Amino acid sequence: YSKIIFFDMKRTIYTIISVAFLHQSGWAQSEIPNNEKVTIYNESTINTKNLEYSPAFYENGIVFISSDPKKAQKAFDFRQGKKASTIMISRRGPEGMLNAPDIFAKEITSALNDGPVSFDRTNETIFFSTNNQSTTGKKIKAKDGLVKQKIQSAVSQGGVWTNLTDLSFNDIEFVYVHPSLSVDGNMLIFASNKDGGYGGMDLYVSKKIGEIWGEPENLGPNVNSEKNEVFPYIHPDGTLYFACDGKNSLGGLDIFSSVMLNDEFQEAANIGKPFNSEADDFGFILDLERKNGYFTSNRSGGKGEDDIYSFSSPEKIGTEPEKNQDKPIVLLINDNSDGTDLSEVSIKICPLGEYEIGDQVTDNEGNIIKLTSTDSTNILTTIVNSEGIPITRGADGKIIVNLKNGDYFINLSKEGYKTKQTIVNISDDRAEMMLLLEKVSDNSVALTGTLKNNRGQAISNATMTITEENSNEVQEIKTDNFGKYSFNVKPNTNYSVTATKDNHLAATVKFNSGNEPASATDIPLNMVMAEITTPLPTGRVFQLSNVYYNYNDATLRPDAKKDLDPLVSILKTYPEVEIELSSHTDCRGKAEYNQELSQRRAESVVKYLTDHGIDGNRVKAVGYGESRIRNHCKDGIACSDAEHQVNRRTEVKVSKGGNDLDESVIEKLYGKNLADLSANEVSTGRDDKVVHIEDEEEDMKVSGDDVIKISGKTGNGNFLVVAGSFQKEDNALNHLSKLKSKGFDLATVRFMEDIRFYRVVISESTMLPDALATYKQLRARKIQAFIIRD
Repeated sequence: YSKIIFFDMKRTIYTIISVAFLHQSGWAQSEIPNNEKVTIYNESTINTKNLEYSPAFYENGIVFISSDPKKAQKAFDFRQGKKASTIMISRRGPEGMLNAPDIFAKEITSALNDGPVSFDRTNETIFFSTNNQSTTGKKIKAKDGLVKQKIQSAVSQGGVWTNLTDLSFNDIEFVYVHPSLSVDGNMLIFASNKDGGYGGMDLYVSKKIGEIWGEPENLGPNVNSEKNEVFPYIHPDGTLYFACDGKNSLGGLDIFSSVMLNDEFQEAANIGKPFNSEADDFGFILDLERKNGYFTSNRSGGKGEDDIYSFSSPEKIGTEPEKNQDKPIVLLINDNSDGTDLSEVSIKICPLGEYEIGDQVTDNEGNIIKLTSTDSTNILTTIVNSEGIPITRGADGKIIVNLKNGDYFINLSKEGYKTKQTIVNISDDRAEMMLLLEKVSDNSVALTGTLKNNRGQAISNATMTITEENSNEVQEIKTDNFGKYSFNVKPNTNYSVTATKDNHLAATVKFNSGNEPASATDIPLNMVMAEITTPLPTGRVFQLSNVYYNYNDATLRPDAKKDLDPLVSILKTYPEVEIELSSHTDCRGKAEYNQELSQRRAESVVKYLTDHGIDGNRVKAVGYGESRIRNHCKDGIACSDAEHQVNRRTEVKVSKGGNDLDESVIEKLYGKNLADLSANEVSTGRDDKVVHIEDEEEDMKVSGDDVIKISGKTGNGNFLVVAGSFQKEDNALNHLSKLKSKGFDLATVRFMEDIRFYRVVISESTMLPDALATYKQLRARKIQAFIIRD
């Protein structure tokens, strides 16, 4: 009764003992693919003619359940036809084999059924099944006259198990058995036949809230079925193993596994032979290295009805699940001088890979649309990142964030404290992370502002450097997704603020903070930084990586929204951009049909765009059918559906780039065309004058409204072709080295005093046409550059 509740286990013949078994290829969904080298051994020292089952790791051995407890005063279980089950312990000897067993702990041994068990990672807390009974040992029956089982916990103190406690969710009318505790101690999975399940015994999870176990939740249809799911075991890597007599069982109970992704267990898979047989197989446990473990089986060749087997493998068993899963971390934010806990702190956390992006678009709502090019195909993907990672506050007020392993950019701001930006690495099992904030001086005042481009849109992830001119004290901070930044400054002090970012012209503003008291309104300082490259140049191609189609179908799948919404945002942000949408099929089917199918697919994307406010004249739909296969899957070659799906794709080609200025626009601005524009006609009232020419169109691109002004004859100019502007000299020298290796031997690094940046100068010329020739040479070799007048 304590082993399996409410169903009879099948007893069939299966021959296996101490040999290696071949993996059966028919079990393609097995989560344990390395079965061919597994060796299985019957632990005959602990097995008897009765039931020995459900092992659990404990110190240098195992704790298990036996119905043959010679030293225990046990009642007779008439439903099992045996004595009630007892929790036993066996330790391994020098050769690694289990020694003769003994009763585990008399203080938690009752006269009724006890076990299976689970321990926390310190082995100081135990969870175990036991029959419902009073403290005096009197049976407590349910309404149907049966004594059901419950789950208790106990704590080890001085080698004795004390503080026996019934878990709060127990109910005498239902069975609660087979507890398994997660390695972090916050999740308990068990089997129950409580109301609301899928049938028979189901697996449930209770999550720890403070010191209380929460209401059990059914693990759902990926794990449970109309049959019985029992004997769960949570491996330290998060994989759930359990037994089931339904699904695609080989016979009786089989062992299944399920991995957790995004806080949900995925579809369970039969782990296959040799662990499973036509008999009952259950109670599977696997060590941390995934090479050794134990399980229970009543297969033929054993010593008793249910025996415990050990297994080992020279290679890791199974496929290691994705480890980089979200894990809750408590953020502790404190004053760095006295350690005081700080509240009302504004917090923003972004994965560093999403924050530090080069080629990007920021739409009018602050969403960053990332365009990442691959070297081999020049294919781009789109990603939207707007508000950073969500942060919650627990009932106790603690700040909680769920993070995967990796690097994160964190921005903290609080009134009266200096804004803190830091990069942290999450690569361990930490449960908490402390960040310290520094108070500002009593008479300081906040300098806040927004950085925008010449199109009036926010520039995210730009470096803002503020320098106090008298002391040369420097603060550095990044703009957020909305281009916002904040500094603390002293009153009546001269400062310079410089904004820099790749593909933009550095902008510098000098100011005096004034003589306002600290209680005054924050000083607003908004800046504009001009772009020197086009975000979407003509001819660029990028793939909508989430826009796929089912076989023989032109209907958009729901996941297409992940790419189409950013595309809508780009087209709204850059109303001058025009695109060609091309759709491609795989090779299956007739070429004529595929051509027609791809055209319908392209048109379905265009309809999505026009339904969301994009002018249809800006988007052209083209179907290429199977004429542009990207892999080896051509006619006559066998491929998987996943390989075919690579070819069922949608791509976007920019047929007219953003911010392109044709010669008619230049003529309108300057009164003459490009061919007549010469160096002695260019002058300006600013230090930075940018001339940028698109290679294909031979058009002048002007960055900023007042960057270049034509004011008649002013004498010869001095034009620099610049291939990079860097805050650190080492970075400029590294870039210089790369350029010289490509043949630009005359390139130099110059420090610009006025903006305090190092520029990599390719050439210097007194005539604009000469500078243009060098610039075009760089662009032809895909080296980004711009021209300034020195």
